[in-house]
Amino acid sequence: MSAPRRGNSQQDAGRTFAEACASLKLEHPSHAGLIEAWIERQPEMVAGAIGGTVEIVAELRARKVPLYALSNWSAETFPSF
Repeated sequence: MSAPRRGNSQQDAGRTFAEACASLKLEHPSHAGLIEAWIERQPEMVAGAIGGTVEIVAELRARKVPLYALSNWSAETFPSF
């Protein structure tokens, strides 16, 4: 029997942030504000582009190298970044 999926692995499997927050608030009601901050303040948790990356991508694009991206970023939060 495998262990239950917890944490972000459930988001990777398609659980929404709203579902995650609701579940966590039931488990930890005294931390409801912090749990809400997890999604509401997510933009503050990303510092920006990794130094040099934008320049490398621009150079590759200028050389007409095909560019692709693979990410496990949430479909809910990806558009805002």
